[in-house]
Amino acid sequence: MKRLLLLLILACTLQIGKAQVNDHAIGVRGGFGGGITYQHGLSDINRAEIIGGFGVNNDALSLRAALAYQWVFDIGVGLNVYAGPSATVGAQFFDTPVGNAEDGLFILLGGQLGIDYNFQEFPVMLSIDIMPQVGVLNSNQDFYIDPAFAIRYVF
Repeated sequence: MKRLLLLLILACTLQIGKAQVNDHAIGVRGGFGGGITYQHGLSDINRAEIIGGFGVNNDALSLRAALAYQWVFDIGVGLNVYAGPSATVGAQFFDTPVGNAEDGLFILLGGQLGIDYNFQEFPVMLSIDIMPQVGVLNSNQDFYIDPAFAIRYVF
């Protein structure tokens, strides 16, 4: 197990020098925590992503903003893997309270792991990711998992 972990760290370290992060990308992210997404390149290997969205279901309305810091690893022409920590802050309003959650502010903490593809011919990026998070404050779920698909315009 230790050898596998060491090999994974070595492989990621060797790829860091090759990663190319877009300066800006904006689009939509569809999933449980979907919404409008904006990515801002911080360096050749790091970027920040902001996701703003809302959710409506039978019992609740929620407004939220998520922030993720991502390390980006190039694995092929236009293909990247990314990972990093994430946090979500929002407000929720229930018709009928669920569990220990009440109307008002909620906070989730966790991470994000995904893969994206940047088209070489035109400025579009496609990505699939997962954002598992743990409820820290007033969450109606102890563990929240958010798989999503996104399409972004790169500029």
